[in-house]
Amino acid sequence: MKTKRPFTFLLLTAALSLLSWACLADYIAPPSNTDAAVTAAWATVYAEQTGTAVSQLLVELTQTALAPSATPIPPSATATATDTPVPPTDTRVPPTHTPVPPTRTPVPPTATLLETCYKIGRVIDLTISDGTDLKADAGFTKSWRLYNGGTCTWKTGFEVYFVSGNAMSAPSYVTIDQTVKPGQYTGVSIDMIAPHEIGSYAGYWRMRTSNDLSFGWGADADSAFWIKIDVTKAAPTRNPATPVDFIKEYCSADWRSTTGKLSCPSAKQDFTHGSITKSSNPVLEGGYHENEPTLITIPSDGNGGMISGKYPAFKVKSGDEFTAIIGCLDASPDCYVKFQLNYSISGGTVHNLKSWNQDSDNHFDRVTVDLSSLAGKTVNLILTVLNNGDSDDDRAFWLVPSIVR
Repeated sequence: MKTKRPFTFLLLTAALSLLSWACLADYIAPPSNTDAAVTAAWATVYAEQTGTAVSQLLVELTQTALAPSATPIPPSATATATDTPVPPTDTRVPPTHTPVPPTRTPVPPTATLLETCYKIGRVIDLTISDGTDLKADAGFTKSWRLYNGGTCTWKTGFEVYFVSGNAMSAPSYVTIDQTVKPGQYTGVSIDMIAPHEIGSYAGYWRMRTSNDLSFGWGADADSAFWIKIDVTKAAPTRNPATPVDFIKEYCSADWRSTTGKLSCPSAKQDFTHGSITKSSNPVLEGGYHENEPTLITIPSDGNGGMISGKYPAFKVKSGDEFTAIIGCLDASPDCYVKFQLNYSISGGTVHNLKSWNQDSDNHFDRVTVDLSSLAGKTVNLILTVLNNGDSDDDRAFWLVPSIVR
């Protein structure tokens, strides 16, 4: 390792050199007998030479002081070959400031946000107020006005659906056929039939979106709205053990379409509102003349158009079968319908037993449905025809519909 000369020593050397220079100057001082001009000139030269010499000396001394010593200092006598090198002790310390992640966690949407989107703000009874007295097996239409109290629009295809209680033979749901913006009302009507037994009944309903998101009214938008009736009068006397006669009792059935309750028999064949008539000599598709009694059912027009007749209840026995011949009347080239045999039990929801499509193809079909799965139960059978889009030429017939026991 090389060392530097002490700076103090260098400064002392420089001072001595300057003193020597000053002494030397006495030998080169200007002659005393010269005139003033010569003396002044000499003084100038003397000052310049003196300053230059001093400046040059300081530069050399400074460079010498800063330069490393030419004589290396030998290693310490105590050092030996076995000395172990000591690693640097200045170990780098990593920063102790650890970045802290943001503490603001995104908050997922709460149920409250959803509830304010879809919510029934108000329910108004238009028909059948709470506690209305009805006769057993009586048909009626329950209508509500529902207010969109949320922030989202109710779209076409939203449904009002049965939740619990007694459905009173209503379908399990009905579809809203219009958009309802926040702050607007929509009307909902559902065809029902009073239960067969005397007593008090209630049915509860809610709404749902096309992707099955359910909602209702109330603070949490989950409360159902309802219908409540009292059945105070017994149904017309009829032996429930006797199978229903679909021809003789056809006007004892409750006939309805999407436009409401239908008169029985209807005054004419109606392709707008739907109609129910009976014929004793119909002409079936293909020009086939028949002399058996036949029900001619025409569904109402428009999307979802239909007609249905709910017959008085009877108790099914094991082995009972429903039979009929179904099809379109002759001269009905655009007839295209769906027949259904449905049922309900004690005013409950409507269930499908069997369905058949029929069109004007010069053929008709005989159908048979085994009712053994309903044995021991008192049921209302329902004859239904759907229009499959529109009611043009939809003259659908049921030839000799019967219960075979």
